[in-house]
Amino acid sequence: SPVDGSVEGGTVVTVKAYGFDPIPAKEDVSVVIVDGTSETTVDVLEVTPNKQDGVPISEMTLTLSMPAFASAGVFTCRIKRVVGASTDVLTEFLFEYFNTPVASNLEHGDATVEGQTGATDGASTALRISDFPSIASGADV
Repeated sequence: SPVDGSVEGGTVVTVKAYGFDPIPAKEDVSVVIVDGTSETTVDVLEVTPNKQDGVPISEMTLTLSMPAFASAGVFTCRIKRVVGASTDVLTEFLFEYFNTPVASNLEHGDATVEGQTGATDGASTALRISDFPSIASGADV
């Protein structure tokens, strides 16, 4: 989480991956974003073996910094283990890049001390935002 971020990059993402024994060291983990036939490298900040009751389990938490990306959309990210010249895909997850929303127009932005605006109903304002990510429910905001 989170599962999305701006095309400007810099979103720090935490991913839990299960079923790995042994847990690879940070230098043996590579994460890439797949876009058609090209791959973009993701900065792996940390690989933490998870424990249950103080005992290591076959689960790890990765902390990633998502790079800037050329286009918005949903992309597959691959977590790979690198051992010498060999690379194995451990697992994949989806990440959605969105264009940074832009507020472009505020209508009836002036209000009186009582909260009255110049709108027809006297109390509302309107803000136009472009490139706002899709929203399926209030929980997405």
